[in-house]
Amino acid sequence: MRQEHTTIINDCDGTKHTYELLQHPATKGLILFQRILSSVAHPLGALVSAFQKSGSLPDSFEGEAMVKLLLDDGLDAQVLGVAADLMIQKVGDNMDLFHELLRYTTRDGMALSDQSVFDEAYQGNYGELMQAISWSVKINFSSMMGAASFPFGRKAGAVSALTGKQS
Repeated sequence: MRQEHTTIINDCDGTKHTYELLQHPATKGLILFQRILSSVAHPLGALVSAFQKSGSLPDSFEGEAMVKLLLDDGLDAQVLGVAADLMIQKVGDNMDLFHELLRYTTRDGMALSDQSVFDEAYQGNYGELMQAISWSVKINFSSMMGAASFPFGRKAGAVSALTGKQS
């Protein structure tokens, strides 16, 4: 059963915006999930390879933990760079994916499926956009990825399964 969810996300100026999301219908959601996986599979593989070479996983995937891995734990910066480049290329190849992820979402009561609303909301405000997309993926697909849905949470079951490490 499709459920509606609400959250508050701050924009780059600190202004709070209310988001309401209705989960994607099952067929559309499954197609979207397949697109997400095909977009991140190669970059994720490169990232997992970097973690395997270093022998450790970060406590989180936020800046400070990643810097610690790079400086203290020997994370292969070159492999990490390849993963980042692949992810950026895939994002460019799948720009409409962002719109699809927010298709059933409103921001302050305005439908983000409307191109002009989307463009105005996120012009120069990409941090909020990334938070909204992460939230949408978590709400729509966390049941498929487990409670700690990588890359949107802490050490995730999916990464642990790939690396053989326990989370």
